[in-house]
Amino acid sequence: VYLGAHLDSVEMATGAADNGIGAATSMEVMRIFSRLGLSPRRTIRLALWGGEEYGLLGARAHAEKRYGNIIAGTVTPQQEKVAAYFNHDNNGYDIRGIFLVGHEAIRPIFEAYLAPFADIGASTVTIENAGGTDILVFDALGIPSFEWIHDPKNYFSHQLHTNIDTVDLIDFDSVRRNTAIIASTVLQTAMRTEKLPRRLPAAEFEGR
Repeated sequence: VYLGAHLDSVEMATGAADNGIGAATSMEVMRIFSRLGLSPRRTIRLALWGGEEYGLLGARAHAEKRYGNIIAGTVTPQQEKVAAYFNHDNNGYDIRGIFLVGHEAIRPIFEAYLAPFADIGASTVTIENAGGTDILVFDALGIPSFEWIHDPKNYFSHQLHTNIDTVDLIDFDSVRRNTAIIASTVLQTAMRTEKLPRRLPAAEFEGR
């Protein structure tokens, strides 16, 4: 089970929201797992990508070495071993739910995972896609890939690719809240006996 975020930012500021806080939150999730001495059924791997802002370069290079080539449309046998990819991009404000990226069969699974967080507004599970970030690489290779839905707050108006994307606008109460949501969801995914269901290939879906 992958947990991913990107380290690089545009040159105008420090990239605190895009995507320093995504990387830091993901690292905190892994620290909690380590501190608790957890031993999930599946390996949980954290990947902090470089070059996302310049064409998903880090994620693409990693995937091409291990899982397949999105340009050639090929996959390796190792692709089947990846149960899920969870991406953290697009700011660090309150998580409101998760993008299923077309995996409708996973809806009841994630609705159950997020149910304990409904009272803090983190229960949305939508079939919609999430674009413009490293999730595109893993989704293109047929790996179940997901992105967190965040409250936009000041992100699109003040932070996204601007010269004020600095730590001053980070809401650390949101970060602590989000860490708990991500850790719970990722751990439950890693503890499953079966991998998450995958989307049907296009030809098979059309045949139905």
